[in-house]
Amino acid sequence: MILFQKANITQLCFELRSSNEDLHLNALRRLLDILLLSPQSTQTIKQLDIVGILKNFLSSEAAPELIGLSVGMLMILGERFGISGKKHCRCACGAWALVQIILSSDEVLSRSGSDQLCKLIESEVEIRRALLCTNFIDIVIEQLKIGTLTQNQQSSSSSSTSSSYKQSLEGQSTPNYIKSGLLTVVLKLAEGEGLEQLRSLIPCLEILMKCQEKELKGKARQIL
Repeated sequence: MILFQKANITQLCFELRSSNEDLHLNALRRLLDILLLSPQSTQTIKQLDIVGILKNFLSSEAAPELIGLSVGMLMILGERFGISGKKHCRCACGAWALVQIILSSDEVLSRSGSDQLCKLIESEVEIRRALLCTNFIDIVIEQLKIGTLTQNQQSSSSSSTSSSYKQSLEGQSTPNYIKSGLLTVVLKLAEGEGLEQLRSLIPCLEILMKCQEKELKGKARQIL
């Protein structure tokens, strides 16, 4: 059985190293199944430098599902061979996963991610610390600025501005439900200590106070 698994993993490594990208997704899924269902396969995975192979799928050019599967397997390996006392690191990973859900193009999924992250912040102090210590606030600022920049450009555009250019600007704007979800998380963070990390948000919040979107304006007012 062990020899069969080793041969199977070896074949998957070959497929993952292949230039044929059509093989990669299925190979990653099968490798994840082996990793989850056969913990003893971890030694073989170490010998075949699976970590080095998975690293190749962490580039920004890789398909989202390939990145997700690779990150998931690396986290599993990290937990199995990791040292104790990594609670903060694990919380940061969990929080980051929910932030990615908030940034989803699906509104229902995005709002659910925001709600669940707020619940975690309330129940797990490590989640709150993780968000304040990572670049979460930078992400919020970036997403808020995209919409703000678009609105400013549109309002300052002359009547001669082409419709195609205006449509291009609109396409750059972050959906309001994402902004709202991020602000909801910021509002939850603002209920505790460490407010100095949130000060960099003030310029964006002041601009939101002047916007026409009532939900965003209301949340900006609450945070300020």
